[in-house]
Amino acid sequence: MIPLAQITNRFDVRTKLDEDRVLQLMGCYEAGQELPPIEVVQFADDGYAYVDGRHRGAARAYCNFTDIAAIVIDNPNDPAELFARALEANYGGSKPPTRDDITHTVVRMLELGATQTAIRERLQFLPVGALKAYIASARGSIMKRKIAKAMDDIGDGLTIDTVAARYRIPLDSLKDVVKGKKGKWGKGRSTEAELAIAFKSYISTELRAANSGISKKMEFMLQKVDAGEMSYKAAKGVIHAWSEHLRKTGIRVMDWNARLDAIAGETTKAVETAEPVAAVE
Repeated sequence: MIPLAQITNRFDVRTKLDEDRVLQLMGCYEAGQELPPIEVVQFADDGYAYVDGRHRGAARAYCNFTDIAAIVIDNPNDPAELFARALEANYGGSKPPTRDDITHTVVRMLELGATQTAIRERLQFLPVGALKAYIASARGSIMKRKIAKAMDDIGDGLTIDTVAARYRIPLDSLKDVVKGKKGKWGKGRSTEAELAIAFKSYISTELRAANSGISKKMEFMLQKVDAGEMSYKAAKGVIHAWSEHLRKTGIRVMDWNARLDAIAGETTKAVETAEPVAAVE
């Protein structure tokens, strides 16, 4: 049994957590059903990372369990290999990875230095034609990320020539991006601030409306308790349910944050050394 707090999400082959799947697994755990142990690798700092079982881990956390049965597999100290293992473990599971999940995994492997040849040899469990398409799509995604890093550097004052050489981006292609002729990243990301404001505004509006409605319901419930129409125990159960919802929302927020950090961290470490890819169209 390994504490859930010691397990991180470094080698995720899913683009998002499937909450319906998590709820299904929660029901199994709450019913006392034994599920297969997850697979993790261990690091020098005594921490662990999921290789297989991210949804089971989330379900255990949602159920307020603090640990989970796990098999610790050998750590090859090769992040690309761990992504391949995670994909292989999930590919034959009860919920196979989606097309986007597989492309996401190939992107990670390429960013971590795996060659296309190595990926084709390692992921032989995938159909040959499909794997070729996944690699092509992944290479396009990497170019977009390289351009994103390039735009950051240009915004910090570096020249286009310097940045194009640093990230191995065709100079003419990068110039077209900067001028707004290609892609969605041109003209200094003029829409970035607008997008951030829109996202924040949406979250604020939705939460304000939800909290206002729930506050009214809670006040109404307290009135019912005060009038003797509802028991203390029943009302306590309602408040506990709301508290649990907030806790689970907090877990989801941590998952989103971990995914964002993984994207930024792996890209920052590997984007400069990734093999050249074709110019983005």
